[in-house]
Amino acid sequence: MSPSADQSVYAAPEIQELLEWVPQRSTLGTCGASATPNCPFMPLPDLEKYLKSNRRTSRLLRALYSGREHPVVVETLEKWYMRAFTILILIGKGKYIEHFMQYPNLADALLPFLVKPAHFPIDPNDIHFWQKFYTNQFAFCAHQFRLNDNYTLEDCCVLPIISKDLLGSGGSAAIYKMQAAFPRCGYYLVPQANASQSSAHGRRPANTYVLKTYNTSDAKHYYENEVEAFKKIASKDREDKSIIQFLGSFKQSDTHNILLEYADCLTLEDFFRNITPPSLGKDIAMFWQRFFDLLKALSCIHTIERPDGLTGPDILVGWHQDVKPSNILVLSGHSSHPYDVHFKLADLGLSHFKRTENPSMSIADSDTGGTKDYGGICSEAATWVILGMPGLIEYRTQRKQEVAMKNTSQDGSPFHDGQTTLRTVERMHDRLLEKGEVFLVDNALSMRKHWDSVIELFSVFAWHTKSLDSNGLEIPNKILRKYQGDLERQKERKNKNSFWQKDVKPLSLYVFTDGAWEGCDAVTPVEAMIQKQIELKLPREQIGIQFIRFGDDPRGIDRLTYLDSGLRKKYGKEHDIVDHEPFLSGNVLKMFLGPVFNWYDADEAD
Repeated sequence: MSPSADQSVYAAPEIQELLEWVPQRSTLGTCGASATPNCPFMPLPDLEKYLKSNRRTSRLLRALYSGREHPVVVETLEKWYMRAFTILILIGKGKYIEHFMQYPNLADALLPFLVKPAHFPIDPNDIHFWQKFYTNQFAFCAHQFRLNDNYTLEDCCVLPIISKDLLGSGGSAAIYKMQAAFPRCGYYLVPQANASQSSAHGRRPANTYVLKTYNTSDAKHYYENEVEAFKKIASKDREDKSIIQFLGSFKQSDTHNILLEYADCLTLEDFFRNITPPSLGKDIAMFWQRFFDLLKALSCIHTIERPDGLTGPDILVGWHQDVKPSNILVLSGHSSHPYDVHFKLADLGLSHFKRTENPSMSIADSDTGGTKDYGGICSEAATWVILGMPGLIEYRTQRKQEVAMKNTSQDGSPFHDGQTTLRTVERMHDRLLEKGEVFLVDNALSMRKHWDSVIELFSVFAWHTKSLDSNGLEIPNKILRKYQGDLERQKERKNKNSFWQKDVKPLSLYVFTDGAWEGCDAVTPVEAMIQKQIELKLPREQIGIQFIRFGDDPRGIDRLTYLDSGLRKKYGKEHDIVDHEPFLSGNVLKMFLGPVFNWYDADEAD
């Protein structure tokens, strides 16, 4: 008699209880492109707890064998064949567990079986045995996501996604807020400390992610572009917290899907509209510090290096084609403070990467958006901080009107007409800023390898400062000598009571350098400026010099450290006009405000 011949055993209370318990305790997941949970699945920890409690496995076996002694080792079944055992009972083939346990290739670890495996049992009374097992197994084999993995899934594979809420759609993709049952399934997609509502995620909801589903004729192209972009960033072997975290991807049915971390504060555009601009100094500083972290995201995209083991050119140039408020996501920080947030770049499907054999190639040669777009967003952010959302709306309207009057092909509210910066933008920057700035870029050969980073940072600063003089970038000695002369003439005018003359504006001098100078002396002109400051009894805020260091040349570090800390010790804090910040690990906001505000140039070592 075959193991399935006596079906009367299924009337046993232990088996009836299991048959009722499974559908009652299953959770609805999703399959394919369904917008709502539609497929029941049984989380493995729940099944393990049920069968191992009250000796249920032994009692089920005893019922299957009508109380007779059975050959099954319970411990082995519970360790290696628990899901197979349950599936067999559900389809009326419980006694075939004895056969399953003779073959390791029929163990739970290899489920789901996508093709009929070797040694799968045959029931001469049921030609549909395999098909029944195949169909029912997916309810016990919800897909287990692994961080950064890429899968092609069967149409009937159940995803442990227990809710999906459409956040938006357009173009080739739909964006969903989804909640997953990962912990209930016995694992975490990210480390456990980060997966719950712990200090690492602050106010963010637990087990909540974003699912981006491409579902048009162009789905494959956009999907592959975005996955490639995230993988190239991951090849840098660094966790860049200014880029939205890529958690994995999968293809199922006709859809291509990307799993991302969830931005609980939505987009930068939502942030501008929903949050009151900061007014206190510490709040303004917090906002800009977090906002400038986005520069690190662009730097990451622009400086992808060749992964180990690959041949060919060492340089991979990348740029993001569409940096705009709707593509910058906002995640809450540790506290409930409205400006304790993290801004992250998203939509890497619009990032492009290409190799170049020219080490001197700059992002300026290929970046049609990227840092230029980011500079525009910085302009809007500054407008929002100072003038609020009404001022930002007015700024956008005026830009749109100016472009319309020029009859250019630009649409929306751009910052240039395709060639030059809009007058509206220049007027707004004049309105926002009252201070003079001068930039100096060290063009020595040793700086060549840092040129991409220099351009990125300079583009951001340029949007926050007034336009450069027609003379362009001058050497620091010349700038400082000229400025000292202006201060002397100001003193003479005041001595003559010429009050109709304007005061000399405070000066911020930004020097982009690696400090590896040959035959140059930066100490002498800086000391001369300090001595002039002392002589004329000028305030600390009259002049500030910010050295932004690229690279880690030991000589450069020593020289710049002396200009910062050494001269401060020599002349005192009240005459500390120099600050030094490294580009990669430095505080971008301190780079910008260090020359302006003494409190932002504090040295912890002092």
